[in-house]
This record gives sequence, C-alpha cells and structure tokens, in this order.
Amino acid sequence: MNPAESINPAEQVERIREILVGRDLHLVNTRIQEIEGKIQSQASAVTQQVSEQLRKAEEQNLVSQKSLQAMTSHIRQQLEQESMTRGNQVKDLAKKIDSAIAKLDHTTKQLLDAEANRNQHISKQIDSLSSEMASRIDAHSRQIMEHMHREIQQWKNKMDGQISHLDEIKVDKGELTSRIASAAMGDAVPPSPPTALPRKSDTPNLSSLDAFAMPTDSFTS
Repeated sequence: MNPAESINPAEQVERIREILVGRDLHLVNTRIQEIEGKIQSQASAVTQQVSEQLRKAEEQNLVSQKSLQAMTSHIRQQLEQESMTRGNQVKDLAKKIDSAIAKLDHTTKQLLDAEANRNQHISKQIDSLSSEMASRIDAHSRQIMEHMHREIQQWKNKMDGQISHLDEIKVDKGELTSRIASAAMGDAVPPSPPTALPRKSDTPNLSSLDAFAMPTDSFTS
C-alpha cells in the first residue's frame, strides 16, 4: 500500500497548509521580532528624549515660576508703595482742604465783622447827622421866629406911630375948620400946611427874612 494513498486528502491539505503557513509564520514571527526590537529601541530613545524634554520643560517651568514670583513680588511692592504714596497724597490734600476751609471761614468771619462794624459806623453817622440836622433846623427856626418877632414888633410900632399921626391930623382938621370959620367972620389966620401922610416905603420890609433861610449845607460822612 502506498503511504501517500493512506493519507486522507483532508490531512494532505492540512499538511500543505502547515508547510505553507508555517513558513510564512516563521517569516511573520521574524518580522514581528524585528519590529518589536525596533520599537523597543525607538521607544527607549523616544522615552529618553521625552524625559529630557520633560526635564527641560520642568526646569523652564521652575525658571518661569521664579520669574513670575519675582515679577509678582515686584508688582506687589510697587502697588504697596503706590498705595502708600497715594494715601499720603490724599492725607496732604485733605489737610490742605481743611486749612483752606479754615482760612475761608476766618476770612468770611472777618468780612462779616467788618460789614457789621461798617453798618454800625454808618448807623452812628446817620444818627449823628440826624441829630445835627435837627439841632440846626431848631436853631434856624428860632432865628427865623426871633427875626419875625422883631419885624412884627417894628411893624406894630410903626403902625402905632401912623395911627397916632392920623389922630393928630384929625385934630389939625378941626382946628383948620375953626380958623376957616373965624376967617369968614373977618378974623383971618393963615392956615397951617397939611401934614404929609406916611409913604408906602415906611411899611416894614419882610424880604430881609430871606437872609435867615435854611442854608444848603452838604453833610458828608
């Protein structure tokens, strides 16, 4: 019996497959091993490179953190210094404002006091002028009244004189009548000249009262 014929065709196919696949499998395994070796070598290189980059990044991060901390500290100091400076400036400005307000209040008080004193002085001057005007008016009134009294008295005296003179004229007229009667009877007597009547110029002149008119005095403060 031929040994080849004793093998089942299925087994033959399996054996052929094993031969073919086995050879390819060996190639595949070899290729996989080569790839794994390359991957491991590349992975170690990449790991080392990544580790180096991470180390450098950490160092840069530390440097950046230190620089940021220094910058932050510097900015904080500047802000504190600026805050202190601004606070001192605000305090100085507040003091200046308070001083200016105090000066303004003092000046206002002085102005009010000066205004009150000036008004009081003006009031005193007005009162003094009023008193002086009243006294002058009283004095001028008394002078006018005295002058009018004197003029009226003089006028009365003149009127009394004129009335007395008129009485004398009446007496002379009676005497003249008797003489005319005697002359008619032949006992001629020269008549006496008539007495002149008082002239109009003998009447009192009241225009002199203008000399005692109120003077136009100018009163100044």
